[in-house]
Amino acid sequence: MRAAFKLLSILALVCGLAFTQPVQPVMPVPDCQFYFALTAGSLTSTSFSNRTAGCTAWTIAYSYTGYTALTLTVQAAPDAAGGVPGAWAAFGGAVLAGVNPNVVIASVPTQGSTVLSGYYPWLRVLLAGTAGVGTVRGVVYGYKSQAVLAVLVGFAGGTPVFCNRTLAVVLPGIGTTQIVPLAAGQTIYVCHVSMSLSAPSNVTFVRGTGANCVVGPANVSGVYNNVTTMALDFGASPLSVAAGNALCVTLSAAVTAGGVVVHAVF
Repeated sequence: MRAAFKLLSILALVCGLAFTQPVQPVMPVPDCQFYFALTAGSLTSTSFSNRTAGCTAWTIAYSYTGYTALTLTVQAAPDAAGGVPGAWAAFGGAVLAGVNPNVVIASVPTQGSTVLSGYYPWLRVLLAGTAGVGTVRGVVYGYKSQAVLAVLVGFAGGTPVFCNRTLAVVLPGIGTTQIVPLAAGQTIYVCHVSMSLSAPSNVTFVRGTGANCVVGPANVSGVYNNVTTMALDFGASPLSVAAGNALCVTLSAAVTAGGVVVHAVF
């Protein structure tokens, strides 16, 4: 009897620990993946066959050196007779985060990413519009289900909360502009933010309350200097904003900017 009681006690303790431990987000190995390294002498990546893999949720992540301007496009093609790609064109599915093509007109930042959704039999990456001499390296990876694109950031009342809210980023000019409104007693978690600016400007992410974070403003990032385009992915460690605060962006120059922010609030 005593042994049985001890066993039950141990099981109860283990179960209790299991329920109290936070669940960590798990990102599965991509179902589809191909790498690329492109230069002026090699403008297209290897053609990737998605005909039997069936991936529908895609991310391209890239970095470059040397170039001062470039255009990087994820392309797709139908299947043609003989099992070869048909006519190539820009990926025609939904752009969930970032832009396609990625157009870079300055040397800062030197990396970016885009999240896409849709099925096509063939995919590749095209490099064009280059200025200078350099190399673009990166990876395109995909999943058969779009559900893996959402990052688990926590639980609210036992219900999982995913980083799957999307808001348009519209910055009308110099100064501070709100991009995610506050929710009383709740925290903003940012998993991705991307934007393109009409001209170079310093960019800072700020928290606060009141109109455009005017009350109690505090920086939640350092200054990103001389930005014309940016794509930031925080993955399984989202950028968080203090509870009850909004998220804003400060521009140092009289430029306009637009983009998208993917976030959660709980």
